[in-house]
Amino acid sequence: MINYLLLGCSVVLAVVKSAFVKKYSSHAPDKNSPIFFFNLVAYGLASIIQLVVNGLPSLSLWIVLPAVGYALSCYLMQMFLMKSMAIGSMALSSLFCMYGMLIPTIAGPLFFGESFSVWQGVGVALMILAIFFSSDVRKDNSTTSKKWLIFALLTLLFSGMVGIFEKVHQTGLQRDDIHSFLSCAFTMIALLNAITIPIVSKREENPPPIKQGLLTAILTGLVIVFYNRINLILAGALDTMIYYPISSGGAVLLTLIVSVIVFREPIKQNHILCFISGTAAILLLGIF
Repeated sequence: MINYLLLGCSVVLAVVKSAFVKKYSSHAPDKNSPIFFFNLVAYGLASIIQLVVNGLPSLSLWIVLPAVGYALSCYLMQMFLMKSMAIGSMALSSLFCMYGMLIPTIAGPLFFGESFSVWQGVGVALMILAIFFSSDVRKDNSTTSKKWLIFALLTLLFSGMVGIFEKVHQTGLQRDDIHSFLSCAFTMIALLNAITIPIVSKREENPPPIKQGLLTAILTGLVIVFYNRINLILAGALDTMIYYPISSGGAVLLTLIVSVIVFREPIKQNHILCFISGTAAILLLGIF
């Protein structure tokens, strides 16, 4: 019973994180310094809590090298996710972040010796179809629409690279030491954002006060910690046939509901088709 309660918490936390990111990103959609400040606070707090709870990480090439790749990918993924949410739909931007699983799915049989089923092939085709439905540039040729699609596709790319470096770690000699891997990665993400803030701020005219939304960033850091820990527990406690469809499908559906009710985002017909085909693709890639 406790595992199913944790599964419900995982779905809710995934949507809460997306809502916090959307709320913060909308304050200064044309500025970059607030994005890096937000991620510095969120991942810095996550790193501190991870170290307090689990102690100092063990350092080796099997931990540090994939953690560096993971951190850089996550740093870029978060930046483009927040930029896409700042000018576009929270629901669709979050969906593109989940579409990142397309990349490790294809890389699995090519580089990691994994099998590739017919159902996974159908899932890949549905995901490509969902991307096509997500933004009809022929009907909406605005600069904002094109920028959103570019940011969303870059979010997909780096979300996929996060999955690649997770696979690299999970095929290494210290694949069981997940806590050390996350501690190193969270710390590196915070450092990357800390380095970027002064560089970006100097180039911006009238940069907004970066401390605006500090509470939202702190709450996001707490969500990141609990979300990762809950998912680590569930990954070993529940069957894939139960865990993945509910966690991914539930998060997609709930994110859509929150985006419409809370943020008053319009949902077009092509967006509905995107959600249907994208959700089906996620479930197929997760189960088979």
